[in-house]
Amino acid sequence: GYLDEAGNELACAVVVPGICAPTLAGLRASLTAQGMTQWYQPSRLELVTALPRNIIGKVRKDILRSQLRDGRLENRLSQ
Repeated sequence: GYLDEAGNELACAVVVPGICAPTLAGLRASLTAQGMTQWYQPSRLELVTALPRNIIGKVRKDILRSQLRDGRLENRLSQ
């Protein structure tokens, strides 16, 4: 997540797109169709070329959170 102006943590989807890059509206519509409440849905979408991973291949969420909060997301695709 990332912090808004009031200091509240909001959800951000960090995605490595396939052939067709998702949009925030499309992602939210898909999540709504699957039954996810609006409250938990991402309010921000970042497209990247690769996710940070540890040596066994797990996504390093701590690194993503830090990069989002500091405004320095690595491997960002231009949107």
